[in-house]
Amino acid sequence: NFDFDLSTNKLLLIDTKPKDNQQFYGRVIGKATLSFKGPEYDSRMKVTAEATDPSQIYIPNTISRETGQADFIVFKQYGTEMSDQRSSGNFNVVVDLDITANNKVQADVILDELSGDEIKATGDGILKIHAGSTERPSIRGRYNIENGKYDFNLQSFIRKPFVLLPNAGNYIEWTGDPFNADIHISAQYTAEGVSVSDLISNQQVTFDNSSSRAYRGPVYVIADLSGKLSKPDIAFRMDFPQGSPLKTDNTFSEFINKIEKDDNEMLKQVFYLITFNSFAPYGEGGGGNTNFASIGVNSISQMLTRQFNKSVSGLLAKITGDKSVRFDLGTSVYSSANLFGGTSNNTLDRSQVNFKVAKSFFNDKLVVTFGGDFDFNIAATAPSGNFQWLPDLTVELYLSKDKKLRALAFNKNSLGVTGTTLGRVSRQGVGLSYQRDFEKLFGTKSKDIQFKQPVDSTTKKGL
Repeated sequence: NFDFDLSTNKLLLIDTKPKDNQQFYGRVIGKATLSFKGPEYDSRMKVTAEATDPSQIYIPNTISRETGQADFIVFKQYGTEMSDQRSSGNFNVVVDLDITANNKVQADVILDELSGDEIKATGDGILKIHAGSTERPSIRGRYNIENGKYDFNLQSFIRKPFVLLPNAGNYIEWTGDPFNADIHISAQYTAEGVSVSDLISNQQVTFDNSSSRAYRGPVYVIADLSGKLSKPDIAFRMDFPQGSPLKTDNTFSEFINKIEKDDNEMLKQVFYLITFNSFAPYGEGGGGNTNFASIGVNSISQMLTRQFNKSVSGLLAKITGDKSVRFDLGTSVYSSANLFGGTSNNTLDRSQVNFKVAKSFFNDKLVVTFGGDFDFNIAATAPSGNFQWLPDLTVELYLSKDKKLRALAFNKNSLGVTGTTLGRVSRQGVGLSYQRDFEKLFGTKSKDIQFKQPVDSTTKKGL
């Protein structure tokens, strides 16, 4: 018979490898209380635990049900696995685990071990795990994801990191069956220096905003994972930075909605954006009017600047002692013919150098981002307007503790065309945003709903 209790403020709670438990393994240090009572033929163990030190757990998602049930609990003695006590019929234990997850624990959810699809996240939640030497294991509870990344694998040879969107209601939820968890994940990849003219090079489109056609900047590729963790449904959508002319251009928004409703077209655009940081010509298969010379040059420059950004950001953190300071530099080359409505198969005659510095204040309640573009000719054949300085300033203020209500003010400049002359297009505005996540809406599951009302003004300054 067993009758004892244990309490500890710091203990190595989990220290297992895949060979010990293929369903759930890792290394966790934390505080815990434990009770173990009853006769050996009907004993019960109850554990309540919470991590106190940086820890990591792994949740594989490719194990068969039979294997998972067989080795969910493994009894060991002095580091050596004991013989199977169940064969004698004398030993039977039921284990109830109440685990409080917090942001000290990084959870790695392995969606596909062969391709490398993996979610690395931190968050919080309470998980109740029930198992026994003769009982089916069960897990109940929700793990709310605060931040992390999703390593996305495309066609088994391209891997890109998607950043999990904060305050998007991301979670993994178990309702019993450990292999039947529900998932809701929204993750974002940022393609830098993308030109809209590559997308519409073969289209006769007149946008509401004259500077939309000349837009060159970030494009957000958002992957929404839903359904079952064992085989999630993945849908893609696109978004653009606040303050860009594309956010308030209704004609362009309708054009993007048309792309998102066409699965084949959307997958093609996603492939180009995360592979080449470029749009593909709308409606064309293969290369179409794609300027592969521009793609090749820009891909190399992005690889170099990515390493440079990492080094500079680390240096700034050491000098200032503030990890909230972020630095970003990007470069690209393109054809000025794109600005005048020409095709993308033209001589590369202009270059753009973009930089941004962001700083958080008041415990991340206020974020100020300053930067801009240096846009200039790199060929004698380029049109007039050799050098352009296009400054940007964005101030974002979180108005609520949960960061769902926020205010935004911006001043952004981009390169545009007035007649036959290149000029600076300046846009200023303010916005108020509130985001609320719903489990159900009118009896059906719904995606995140966002209400945004930007107010902006546009002025053109010719050269």
